[in-house]
Amino acid sequence: MKAAKILPVHGFPETEYPIPFAVKTFDYLGPPTQDGSPHRHEFYAIQYVTGGKGQHVIDFSPYALSPDTLYFISPGQVHFGKFTRPLEGYALVFMDDF
Repeated sequence: MKAAKILPVHGFPETEYPIPFAVKTFDYLGPPTQDGSPHRHEFYAIQYVTGGKGQHVIDFSPYALSPDTLYFISPGQVHFGKFTRPLEGYALVFMDDF
C-alpha cells in the first residue's frame, strides 16, 4: 500500500508581518506562488489576479485564470496553480484576528 502524500501547510509569517494581515505581489511572494504544488494555508487569502495564464485549482475544482479575477481561499482549503504563463497580481493574507 502506498503512503499518502502529506500536503504542506503554510503558516502566517508572523516574524515578517507584526500585524495580522499583509498585502504583497505574487512576484514578491516568489516561487511558492508559481510552482503549482498543492498546499493549504493556516490563514485566509484574497488573491487579485491581473495576469497570467492557466488554471487555479481550489479544492480540486479548476478555474480558468483571467485578468481582474478575485479568489478567496479559506484556511485548510487545498489549492494550486497549473500555469502556462506566470501568475501576476496581489495577495491579501490575514488571520482570524483581523
